[in-house]
Order: sequence, then C-alpha cells, then structure tokens
Amino acid sequence: LVLDKRIPSRAGLGGGSSDAAAAWFAAGAALGVELETGTRALGALGSDCAFFAGARSTGFALCEGRGERVTSARGPSSSFFFAVVVPEIACATAAVYAALDLRAGTQQTAPALPTDWLRGPASRLRPFLWNRLEEAALAAFPGLVPWRLVLDGHGAADWRLSGSGSSFFGVYDRRDEAEAALAVVVGAAGEDALQPRAAWVSAPAGRGANIVEVR
Repeated sequence: LVLDKRIPSRAGLGGGSSDAAAAWFAAGAALGVELETGTRALGALGSDCAFFAGARSTGFALCEGRGERVTSARGPSSSFFFAVVVPEIACATAAVYAALDLRAGTQQTAPALPTDWLRGPASRLRPFLWNRLEEAALAAFPGLVPWRLVLDGHGAADWRLSGSGSSFFGVYDRRDEAEAALAVVVGAAGEDALQPRAAWVSAPAGRGANIVEVR
C-alpha cells in the first residue's frame, strides 16, 4: 500500500479518516470481495470515516449524533471555494474533546440549519458556519488564539475552525475572492510572526471515498 499524503495531519481536515475509508474500499476491490460499505461499517473505524462513506456520491453529507448518523446531501446549487490556513500547531483530537464543556449555558447555541443549507451564495451559507469544538481547541491549544485574533481583525471573522483543528477555513463564491482573502490572512499573520504549515484554496471534490480506477 502506497499512500501519497497531501492533507496535513492533526489539522481537523479528515485526512486520516478519509485515508481509512479509502483503504476500506480499496481493500475490497483488491481482494475482489464485497465489504460492507454502509456508514455503520465505516463508523466502526471512526465517525469521520462514516462521513466519507455517506458522502460518496456528492462529497456532502449531514452528520448527527456523535457523527455516526450520516445522511447524504445534494451538492451545492452554485460553486463554492474554500480558503484554508493550517497553523503550525498540531491539534490532538483527544485533548480538544477533553476541553469541551457541554454544560448548558456555557457556550453559544448552534444556529438552526435549514433544509436547503447548500442552496444559494456563500453569503447565505456563512451564518450557519459554527463549530462547538472551536472554543475547546482555543483553550487546549492557546497557540491558536493569535490566529483567531488575526482572522477577526482582518475581514475573516466568519472563518471557522475545521473539525478539532488546527485549520481555519472561509467559504467564498469565487476562487479569486478566496485567494484574496487568504493572502490578507497569511500576510497579517506574518506581521505577527505567525507562519502557517499550509495554506490553499480549493473547490469541493464532489465525492467522498470512492474507487477512481482499478488496475
């Protein structure tokens, strides 16, 4: 098995989980056997793995419960581009969850998600970007706090932590918009002596874990 790793680890981007889900499907193809491909089977590897199974057709899915209940979602009605910056901090998922406080009244309540949450422009989607783990990650890894301040102070207050961190992302309608916003964030971070591990702009892949080619 040869893995060409392009997604930073401990960045909250699902890199390890997508690798595991892809390896599951690839193993079945290589062995010529029918492995169970539902979200329940992949959930045994981890909740995020279930997402990559449930999002096989479009790349989008709604996760509920602890993440193991996955409902495939249609792709967006218009193009989206994501600006992503990965601080030079590796967030341990267990440490972030250990810092999570779910007691009532201690944290902001998530906005109600409409059924057509992927319809329309990025400006319509941004109010629903919310991550309860962000507060916990900032507490567990204080090195993320200066990055949050840079985002808030340079037109990227609506950027959110991805997963358990350390990546932050913003969503835009056009690639040039995303690239311009990312340049501002990276430039401002540099002025504060903050250097990212990685930074890029990407459109959705349009699929979850899938077999692209069998040789």
